[in-house]
Amino acid sequence: MANLFPILAMASMLLINGLGVEGLDASGWTAATATSSDSTANPTGGACGYNIIDADAKYAVAVSALLFKEGQSCGQCYNIKCDSQSGSKCREGSTVTVVATSFFPPERVLPSYGSDSQLMNEHFHLTQPAWEEISSDDSKVVPVLYQRVPCKKQGGVQFTINGQAYFMLVLISNVAGDGSIKSVSIKGSNGTSWVAMSRNNGANWHTNVCLKGQSISFDVTLTDGQNLKFENVVPADWSFGQTYSSSLQFS
Repeated sequence: MANLFPILAMASMLLINGLGVEGLDASGWTAATATSSDSTANPTGGACGYNIIDADAKYAVAVSALLFKEGQSCGQCYNIKCDSQSGSKCREGSTVTVVATSFFPPERVLPSYGSDSQLMNEHFHLTQPAWEEISSDDSKVVPVLYQRVPCKKQGGVQFTINGQAYFMLVLISNVAGDGSIKSVSIKGSNGTSWVAMSRNNGANWHTNVCLKGQSISFDVTLTDGQNLKFENVVPADWSFGQTYSSSLQFS
């Protein structure tokens, strides 16, 4: 398939190791469209803010605005298969599981489709290796079917601390289960109250509270309502630019 998009942000994936599917519902497939790119070079992050693991870049996917929802879908997992009823060259019985890691702006790649095109609806931009697992079609836009599936991860949820004194930016990654985060609160060891964080972009959340020298806890709620409290997951001697792993994980 033509090199439509430098997989841009789509290659923005963090820890999709052990990607898997549990409890699949055989029904509930939804019609969508897909494009692909043969370029996975220079992965630089993306709209969700994840860092890339090269070995797993092929399972990253950029999604259209309708699915992206201003970053609310970051981390969600999807099963995708080629729509064999559409006349496309499908690999029968094959599906690929991908993770939403970025936003796909179709007007930057296929301007002739315009704002009212099918690409403004449910659309997935796959890496070429992922696409080849389900189809051999070389059309620019191909009908597919998709369904949301639970994400399966190795290890616990991870928190990467960035920012500066009174601006803490936290990337929350390696999230299993629903995969996407609805809300986050933070608390330092010197405090007693949880402080709500704001979504900065994608999977990054920020606060203006200064917590230097304190151990840090997080209260995280996924979009499906699952909630976990990660007590003192970040030690008091934390520093910016570091990632801290929890032993806890969503189901």
